[in-house]
Amino acid sequence: MKYSHIFLDFDETLFDHDAYFAWADKVLTERFAVPAGSFAGQTGDYHDVVAPLMRLYRHSDHIEDVTKRSWQFMSGELEHELRESGLDFCYPETHETLRWLVGLDAEVRILTFGHGEYQRYKINTCPVLHELRIPVHVVNQAKADFLATEFGDVGHGVLVDDKHPLNLPAKWDEVWIDRSSQVPEPKKLSGKTHKISTLKQLRELVKQDT
Repeated sequence: MKYSHIFLDFDETLFDHDAYFAWADKVLTERFAVPAGSFAGQTGDYHDVVAPLMRLYRHSDHIEDVTKRSWQFMSGELEHELRESGLDFCYPETHETLRWLVGLDAEVRILTFGHGEYQRYKINTCPVLHELRIPVHVVNQAKADFLATEFGDVGHGVLVDDKHPLNLPAKWDEVWIDRSSQVPEPKKLSGKTHKISTLKQLRELVKQDT
């Protein structure tokens, strides 16, 4: 097995953020009389660029400005609606891929950037992550810096992320998942970097090195 550690980003890698926002917008309209489209349509206004490829979402400000209710209350209401609906906003191939990955001889973890409470709230919407007991790291620094400090001495790691380039440490490869630009198979961009369009292609890439 080539990789001792396989880390995956959450938003836009495992989790369809746009689909979640469209659903939340509908709930807020139906239950709290928020004008249709006003929540999802303002998302970009509440993201602050803190560094290249790093945007921090002010979730509390957003929900409170739109609904006039606290995040502490609204997050519970949204979670209740989600449980009632039985919906899951992971991409279609996420569950199958995660189950396959945890069956390999490698350490599988989630590595995500953002506010800890909000990231874990979203991760909590994905039951398969609890089922598989996959550890989660929520960081407020560049992932390259975190990996260099905390996992710089691993045998050989790989990070799957929708951002590129990440300039990862020497012992880490990068798999860039770009769902907007379809490639028929994993595409090698450099000695340490591949590009894929779906998580199914990640399985193909890992299989090549098994």
